[in-house]
Amino acid sequence: MKRKHFIYTLGLGAVAPSLLSGSSLSEWDLKGNPNDEKFWEDLARKFPRNYQKGSKHWDTNIINLENGYFSHQPPSVINAHVAYENHINDSTSLFMRLKQQDEIERVRLEFAKSQNLNAEELAFTRNTTESLNIIIMGFPWKSGDEVVIGNQDYGSMVEAFEQVSKRYGVVVKVANVPLSPSSDEDVVAAYLKEMSAKTRMVHITHLINLSGQIVPLQKILNAVKAMKSEVMTVVDAAHSVNHVKFKVGDLNQADAVGASLHKWTCAPIGVGMLTVKTEWISQIWPLMGDSGNPNNIRKFEHQGTRPINSIMALSDALKFAENIGGVVPKWERLISLRTLILGSQGPGFNLKESGAYDLVCREDRLGAISCIKHKGKTVQELQTGLMKEGIFTVGIEHAVVKGVRVTPHLSTSKSDALKLNMALAKLA
Repeated sequence: MKRKHFIYTLGLGAVAPSLLSGSSLSEWDLKGNPNDEKFWEDLARKFPRNYQKGSKHWDTNIINLENGYFSHQPPSVINAHVAYENHINDSTSLFMRLKQQDEIERVRLEFAKSQNLNAEELAFTRNTTESLNIIIMGFPWKSGDEVVIGNQDYGSMVEAFEQVSKRYGVVVKVANVPLSPSSDEDVVAAYLKEMSAKTRMVHITHLINLSGQIVPLQKILNAVKAMKSEVMTVVDAAHSVNHVKFKVGDLNQADAVGASLHKWTCAPIGVGMLTVKTEWISQIWPLMGDSGNPNNIRKFEHQGTRPINSIMALSDALKFAENIGGVVPKWERLISLRTLILGSQGPGFNLKESGAYDLVCREDRLGAISCIKHKGKTVQELQTGLMKEGIFTVGIEHAVVKGVRVTPHLSTSKSDALKLNMALAKLA
């Protein structure tokens, strides 16, 4: 079961700024108040669209509202990524042998600072799946141990737990997280109900990729640790880092957190992160053999030769985020786009009041992502109908969640959001 199994898919030193021709942040001309609509509309237009414009493979009139898979990078990040790759190729093995680690450590410190993290508890991976597989596969399981997961956890993580169940005799217990909870306590109770004296790990998805629901993560963590302090708490933050208003380092009681930085951080594809609390590092085996210091977080980064330019460009993604004011104005912009799409504020077609649609999860528990179900159409029919209206979304067919997932991003303009709202009105 792949991550998208349920989805329908139609003389060397630091790299000099001069290498980044055309990638200066000044190209954005982002000045003034980030609350200004013109600021965000100008920003959306800066993102490239339809890279193969004119190609028979792409319809240039399609609006992408399936930004949950990954975010395309802004020009400053794309240009930096290419410039770093050119620099590495020009420098050949001298860079890889003499300066590679220096660049990784530079970016490690920058990202740690941006998330209030201890840099010695931060590893770079390729994505959330790799990050969490490091923990799941490397944990010192014993036959009869129990792990608690959620009924809407990401498919790749579920498969990882199924594998350790078959391999080590671990018992996987599933918390029935409500689709649209009426209170935080309902979600917390779902996890606590499955815990026992044999529980060794609790795995929590912060923002559920299927429905967009943001769970009360800190409350769950506090309750789990209060019940059994020695349990390892593992967080799937694939969709919440640099989307939801929080910083990873500010979480209490989270022993490991994994995320994909090619999603809401706008880093190049294939950049992920894993944090592991110091007291747990020595207890987790790395996914690939590493005979170095077992207490060093870097043992989890052992991948062989890898594209260092992608990690280096994470630095430019962080600069981009800083330039637009950080996660708070970004969050507010994403919420405003979602409300335009759903018609929940201001003029337009109001999905909730129309009687034609249901939201899989109530709107006050959502971020940018929402999942919509048409009362008279199948998931595939609704997705196909939207595609005919020039809007690309993704259909979710899961045991618990069924609907069409809609995900705007910073590259989404107000007119894009309104076009989807109008298409939903037409299809109603």
